[in-house]
Amino acid sequence: SRDGLSWQPLPAALRTGDPGAVDDDQIWTMSVTPRPDRPGWVMLYTALSSTDQGRVQRVAIAESDDLRHWRKRPDLPVIAADPQWYEADPASVGAVSWRDPKPLRIEDGYLATICAREATGPLPRRGCAGLLTSSDLEHWETQPPLFTPRRYWDLECPQLFRVESPAGPRWALVAARLKRGTTTAWVR
Repeated sequence: SRDGLSWQPLPAALRTGDPGAVDDDQIWTMSVTPRPDRPGWVMLYTALSSTDQGRVQRVAIAESDDLRHWRKRPDLPVIAADPQWYEADPASVGAVSWRDPKPLRIEDGYLATICAREATGPLPRRGCAGLLTSSDLEHWETQPPLFTPRRYWDLECPQLFRVESPAGPRWALVAARLKRGTTTAWVR
């Protein structure tokens, strides 16, 4: 689209991978971020593998020079939930929530929020906004959760925004709560 109102369909940006690939079962929510150091874009996307019967969500990476043609980056590490802070074994609840990556440029690096679940606590209240950090959009480190309300199963598509206010900059986290069918914002 040139105006955000009229749209032209294009071929799929990505398709599921070949058998044995980290994304050979399904591809879910993705986010695209411009590269700061050279032309092009990086896509973080949710990948599910048939090896896990689609029960373990991970984050994989693709890149593009023109936003139309995308190349998966199997040479880069896939980002998985760290059991130190997050549910990482599908045996506990049937699946691993680790999806909907949303990167944000912060000073000279990046952070990404992610739909995750804490490793401990009452099962129906482990939903949290997970946190990843990177200096180059390609190599990511898992951090402790950014936000742990301890009230929800999942916080879908959590996204962090910097909000300018008369009192100075503040941060807002927005996420969907599917059980209630609502989107909520938390401001700090």
